[in-house]
Amino acid sequence: MDCHVCMIDTDSTVITGVSFADRNDYVVREYKKMQAGINMYRGPGKERAIKRLASFLTKKKIRSLVLAIHPDTFYPLDTYFPADLSGKDFDSHCRTEATFLFHKPENYCYDHIPYTRQTTEDAIQKHLLFYYSMEIPETLQENLHSCCALKSTALYLTHLIRSIAAASNPFVLLEIDNRHATCSAGNNGALEYFSYWQMNHHSDAEYFALRELLQNPKYRSYPVYMTGSLTMKSPLATRLSEETNRTIQPLDPVSLFKLENGSRFSSASQTEIKALCTAFTFMHRDAEL
Repeated sequence: MDCHVCMIDTDSTVITGVSFADRNDYVVREYKKMQAGINMYRGPGKERAIKRLASFLTKKKIRSLVLAIHPDTFYPLDTYFPADLSGKDFDSHCRTEATFLFHKPENYCYDHIPYTRQTTEDAIQKHLLFYYSMEIPETLQENLHSCCALKSTALYLTHLIRSIAAASNPFVLLEIDNRHATCSAGNNGALEYFSYWQMNHHSDAEYFALRELLQNPKYRSYPVYMTGSLTMKSPLATRLSEETNRTIQPLDPVSLFKLENGSRFSSASQTEIKALCTAFTFMHRDAEL
């Protein structure tokens, strides 16, 4: 089983290929980083960025790709649907929700993560939806179809949450980015809690993180992981650890999943972390089917 991922971040693009080995671990077999952020795929440099991407895919004979993107803006929404919804009915409900949020809902796609259910008899299921613009996925689908098929498209944060949940251990995940902060918590492979904060200033990050780590007693025993652009070479984790008396550790997909050649990613960039989490999530999903 293998998976090729294209992670388009705010300032770069990473393509990685991950295989599931016979020894029950993972191996990175392909890696390429390009200096082309998300805005290059819709700005004046769009044709050049797409041409470079297509050239690499063709050269390496990569015929299918899982796409993950980090757009400038995304819109999280907690909502409740009938528990037995699936397929077209589920999609229809998600599209209906979009009509209440956007002037042109047809311009947005969505991801979803179900929250854990209290009992299997619950008639209602809570879901976390992420809406984001279809512009980049549609552009790549249109321009890459002759050399490579897009197997799926998702928001990067969907894969960050799903990958850490797939380990089936308790977790609190703080994601601190330039424009927003999020907190996710879960256990037994399922999401239990999610919170989103739009930041006006970087100093908002510490307030948000402290509030999240202190306000809910249920999650005080859960391990805390941190990721995001504002956590790189930042004393934030140290300050949070001191003020909450909790260990704050970086999100490290190498430690979550057995990665045979993981030493090369011991100090992975945020884009590389997102790419690896996307690959692991996609492969874990396929393994469950």
